[in-house]
Amino acid sequence: MTSPQQTAVTHSSESSPHPNTIQISTGTILHITPASMSLTHLLKERIELLTKAGYRNIGLSTTENIKVNPWQVLDSAGIEYMESRWLTRRFSLIHDIMFFYETVKIIKKIRPDCVITYGPKPGLIARIAAKLAGTRTVIHVFWGYVYSEFDPEWKKKLIRFLEQFSGLFSDITFTVNEPDRKTINSHWLKRSNAYYLGNATDIYHRFNPSKIQKETVQEFRSRHAGHDKIVVTLIGRTIRTKGYEEFMEAAKQLLSKRKDLVFWMAGPRDDIRGTATSFDSIRQQMEERKIIYLGSVPVEQMPLLNAASDIVCLPSWREGFPRSLVEAAAMGKPLIATDINGCREVVKHQYNGLLVPLRDAASLARAIEQLANDEVMRTKMGANSRKLAEKSFDQIKLVKRMLEILEKRIKQ
Repeated sequence: MTSPQQTAVTHSSESSPHPNTIQISTGTILHITPASMSLTHLLKERIELLTKAGYRNIGLSTTENIKVNPWQVLDSAGIEYMESRWLTRRFSLIHDIMFFYETVKIIKKIRPDCVITYGPKPGLIARIAAKLAGTRTVIHVFWGYVYSEFDPEWKKKLIRFLEQFSGLFSDITFTVNEPDRKTINSHWLKRSNAYYLGNATDIYHRFNPSKIQKETVQEFRSRHAGHDKIVVTLIGRTIRTKGYEEFMEAAKQLLSKRKDLVFWMAGPRDDIRGTATSFDSIRQQMEERKIIYLGSVPVEQMPLLNAASDIVCLPSWREGFPRSLVEAAAMGKPLIATDINGCREVVKHQYNGLLVPLRDAASLARAIEQLANDEVMRTKMGANSRKLAEKSFDQIKLVKRMLEILEKRIKQ
């Protein structure tokens, strides 16, 4: 990368009296993600900050099973996009080999100063390809191990070994939670190159309760719930590991004795790996509009969806650092999540929410009922969520943390 210039990103708002300023170098960064949705939904704001700071940013991913046009969404943020012909989220030896050679070819053509990989398959294949193609700085953002405690031990060992091996080909690994950072620095083959990054969002302009008009929230609630209901929401891809089955069972238990609750489910249908959740067990409740599937809510409506919810849940089986909870916290909502790594980064038990045991629908139901019965507790926990977001989930602070570590690498 070129020598540092006085290029800066400045962020300020009425809610942020102390602006954050990022001073960085310029250069080209290639971001490789499992799917274009990672770029358009999860990483767009972060990469846009890098673009405004002077970097040329290019995204590479598959558009497999994606309805949003990534070229249109990313171009508006000043981010270039390239579609991979061979990257797939399914296991395919031929496709994976071709993705490796495709990545090498693209990198040699673009000659980026830095390649950042995200997720399991880019982290394994593209990370190795980037280093072998001559990229000076290769960074991997580790989203967590792609297994749950219910997977067989052989699968866990294989995934851990592959992560350790691919770690030899990256100069920096960013983890989204602290336990993973400790694990990597203690047990991986290449040690002491892992740094905690966390997760964040735009907590001042987009995910800010004061930016949402009450009339808009009331209209959304009246359309999907009614003003006299307590709305409990689960946001995430409709796969079993997000805890949909536990959420639906908890909803059925509570709806059998209460009429003041409505349950929303929002997220894209995802059956690429054959793990999509069936809604057959709740057809009656869906017909009665006690449990409502809102579908894949557009990213621009996510602040409104959170604002219209009273409680936000994520009974997931495994998480790196769930973005849905970060956004809900920024919107000042009380949270309920599984007591696992990742979720514990956002939910502080009895402070801004409640943690429940893994795959325990009865405990989830009790936690929902506890918050539903106590409006004062919901209000207090929601306020604490917003405080935690302002302290820990600011996108500007995350990018600044990332670039400070990257600058040290550049100067070596």
